[in-house]
Amino acid sequence: MHRRDLETLEFPRVLEAIAALARSDAGKDAVWALEPGTDRAAIAHALDITEELIALTEEAGPLPVADVPRIAHTVALAAPEGAALETSALVEVKDLLAVAKAVRAYLRRDPLRLAVLAAFADTLPAVPELEIALARTLDERGQIQENASPALAAARAASRELRAELEARLVALVRDPELADTVGDRYVTLRNGRFVVPIRQSAAWTFPGVVQDRSGSEETVFVEPLFAVELNNRLILASKTEEIEERRVRTQLTQLVRLAAEPLLELERGLALADRFAAAAAFARMHGCARPAFGSGVTLRAARHPLLAISGRPVVPIDLVLAPERRGLAITGPNAGGKTVALKTLGLAAAMAQAGLYVAAAPGVTLPMFDTILADIGDEQSIEQDLSTFTGHAENLARIAGEAGPGALVLLDEPGAGTDPVEGAALAVGVLTDLLERGPLVAFTTHFPQVKTFALASPALEVSAFDVHPETGAPRYVLTYHSVGQSFALPIARRHGIPARALAVAEQVLSGEHQELARAVARLEASRRALDEARDAVAAE
Repeated sequence: MHRRDLETLEFPRVLEAIAALARSDAGKDAVWALEPGTDRAAIAHALDITEELIALTEEAGPLPVADVPRIAHTVALAAPEGAALETSALVEVKDLLAVAKAVRAYLRRDPLRLAVLAAFADTLPAVPELEIALARTLDERGQIQENASPALAAARAASRELRAELEARLVALVRDPELADTVGDRYVTLRNGRFVVPIRQSAAWTFPGVVQDRSGSEETVFVEPLFAVELNNRLILASKTEEIEERRVRTQLTQLVRLAAEPLLELERGLALADRFAAAAAFARMHGCARPAFGSGVTLRAARHPLLAISGRPVVPIDLVLAPERRGLAITGPNAGGKTVALKTLGLAAAMAQAGLYVAAAPGVTLPMFDTILADIGDEQSIEQDLSTFTGHAENLARIAGEAGPGALVLLDEPGAGTDPVEGAALAVGVLTDLLERGPLVAFTTHFPQVKTFALASPALEVSAFDVHPETGAPRYVLTYHSVGQSFALPIARRHGIPARALAVAEQVLSGEHQELARAVARLEASRRALDEARDAVAAE
């Protein structure tokens, strides 16, 4: 499916809302990678996982997938023979394995009832040797534990003893009352990796030792006493031994990471998928979405545009229904009555279903499996390409006609608009006739009386209209079937404050034929409402 059509339907914005519910960057990327497909088995599997996750989340809370770091870079650094990962990178691997362990346990919580989740848990590879080695070697702060090797324990013990002896002797020196006029302050510090004491500048040349540094004020010099030179040297050598041993331990751990490179990368992908499914399940629960089924015809009861639901604005659910024997749906009604939103709702429902996502509608969703979705909605004007609105739509309609065929869903918002109304209506009828011959499922909106007449006369099309208040003409956002609605341009203009004189002139300009058709449609709508009321009364009785 073309990105252009998905962007027209605002499918990326739906993915953005779902990605916001993912807990890891890898999970967010997995959401962004979603696109409608046609592999029924893969789609059904995704829906199965989402369904079971919704049930499990209600019982056990959210999936315990944390924002684990990406592991691919760490695996790449571990690839060369003899490489030694830093402890921070080893901690990332340890964290990944810990999250995977928690996720597996969560998914296997009820394997008999939630078998799909248990099977998904089995796809998350375990690396027990690496997991045990990291747990035994790294402490809670991510540092190498002393008992990681006997040599490291001995080196650290030697360093501690030397440091303690050196610090004790230097502290005694700076606290010696006889050196009160020599010592600048009573503390011991490090300069150039060696323990030193602060000596007043004026007394520096009388104090035996090696000058390592001086203060910014130049009033103090930092001197390594002569007795401390040997101890500092031994401490540096012991620290070097400790560093070499730590590197040897890190090299061993890195080798285990290198040997487990493929399982680690597969585990990262699996956890990203788990996060993606969890985000999809959270979105479905949050917005009352339903699992779609694939078959013939369209059944979307109480459907909502997901982006309107996300925005928190009040949404009037609509029923989008098309019998299997019908090839298209004409949506008519007033401006700002909901026609374009209905068109996008249908397109988004189809795209989300084929991306393995739940649909914002009541249970019982049924949709055909579409090979592609083709949309011409909104303003196609392009200044850069020197296209007028009509020219932009014409080019897009030509593209759609070239790709439309059996298995496609075509969504057209006001075909023929943007030019002379008579020619535009004729073009719309021609385009729709051609599309019906090509075999896709077509849903379109229109204001043109000629197009409404064409839709009424075509047995392949179902007609519908957004209802309006019979007296004020205010839209009620209710889609009524077997009816063609009026555009109500003049009543709507009157309600929004267009001057009465302008409206009077407009009524005079309207042709007699147009007025007769409008009156006929009005009579038809009045009869329909009366019949609906009578039917409801009979049903109630």
